[in-house]
Amino acid sequence: MSPPRAWLRSAAPFAGEWPVRAVLECFAGFAGHVWSGSDELLRGLTWMLSLDPSPEATELLGRVAVTAGSSGARSRGYVFAPLTAAAAVEILTSRPGDVPGRALTELSRIVVHKALLARVRAALDR
Repeated sequence: MSPPRAWLRSAAPFAGEWPVRAVLECFAGFAGHVWSGSDELLRGLTWMLSLDPSPEATELLGRVAVTAGSSGARSRGYVFAPLTAAAAVEILTSRPGDVPGRALTELSRIVVHKALLARVRAALDR
């Protein structure tokens, strides 16, 4: 689900700011579940980064998608950050280049959560 346009307009001045990228870079290197409030924050930061059309932002979004859509060996089916993963998948479908396809293909191989997997497969079919 996309954020309201008014929210995106308000977030636009902050999209390229270092805290957005720094937090998402940190998360992309993290391998573990996050609390629901943290997932909501990460989803918001992911949507903020979506306003940056640069290839670097696309690369980071791809890494965020894979991390968020991953799950631990002991908790198969429970992705690390489901809201963030869903947002990243939606964003990647509209991005040009090879990175979105690679990230979505990797997600299609690792995601076991049925709803997220369906979203990933639909994105790959577009």
